[in-house]
Formats: sequence, C-alpha cells, structure tokens
Amino acid sequence: SVAFFDVRAASQALETLGSTVAQPALQTGCRVAVMKGDIHLQAADISNVSNVFYDSAWDEGTFGVEFYDIRDAMRAQGLADEPEPESDDGSEKQSQGGPERALEAIRSAKV
Repeated sequence: SVAFFDVRAASQALETLGSTVAQPALQTGCRVAVMKGDIHLQAADISNVSNVFYDSAWDEGTFGVEFYDIRDAMRAQGLADEPEPESDDGSEKQSQGGPERALEAIRSAKV
C-alpha cells in the first residue's frame, strides 16, 4: 500500500502502473482549507489550488480552497485560523496569519 500527499502524483502513478498493478483507494486527509474571500492569489499560488468553491453553510465571504496536496491545505488552514491581532487603540493591525501568510508559507515550502 502506498499513499500520496498530492493527487497529481497519485494520478500519475495509477496511469504509469496501470490498473492491473495499482488500484485507487479512498482519500485520507483533507485537501480543502476554509478561508476568507479577501485572499489575493499570485500566479505562483494558482498552481497549488485545484478548485475554489462556496458553501452556503459557511459565513458570508468564506470559501473553500481545494489544494492538490494535503500538506498545502493543512498549512493554509492552520495559518488562516490564526487570530488577527488588534492594536492598542482597538483598530486592527496587519494580520500576522490569515490567507496571505498561508499562501506565503505554501510558496516557501515549494522552494
């Protein structure tokens, strides 16, 4: 039994080995990160994302970002879940986490 983090690698292995040698199994792990819709994707980020979708059960302005690789989804979700700090005067500061930091972490992990 072999497990792949990236569905593209799994698909390539199935294609290369053929159905007599390899059979697909159920996916383990989650490739979706739920993120706020104010995310700004750059060209380098797009290659890591397989789909973006909306679910009416989520808060308004929140979307599902599906990644090809489970590890990218985990990093993005973990960083998107970090609370945004507030300044001493009660106004919001530049986020230390959130979608922008999540995507930066994904970019740096690919290098």
